[in-house]
Amino acid sequence: MKKVALLFAVALSSLAVNAQKFDKNELKQLQAFLAAPAEKDATNAQALKITDVKNPSTWEGVTVENGHVTAIDWKGKKIAGDLNLSGFTALKTVDVSRNALTTVSFAGDNAIT
Repeated sequence: MKKVALLFAVALSSLAVNAQKFDKNELKQLQAFLAAPAEKDATNAQALKITDVKNPSTWEGVTVENGHVTAIDWKGKKIAGDLNLSGFTALKTVDVSRNALTTVSFAGDNAIT
């Protein structure tokens, strides 16, 4: 009986994590970037090995707190194009160096390091 209760608790906690609400504007901007062509792969999502474009908390190099992206570390991932992070009010750190990015926009963000 204890195993069943433990499995049920684990299942509920995983549902709660997956049910996290994300800022719609942040998600929309990141999804547009992920759909763009990468340096060598067909899309930035493929370059970053992202399979679930609807759930940023599962993306390697992305930290999400309270539904907002707080950190992005995509250093040397062979991503390309224009990365628009404007309006990401909780964003604290970004490292997208050593990529083929044309622009990175931060308008309206808090202090970013």
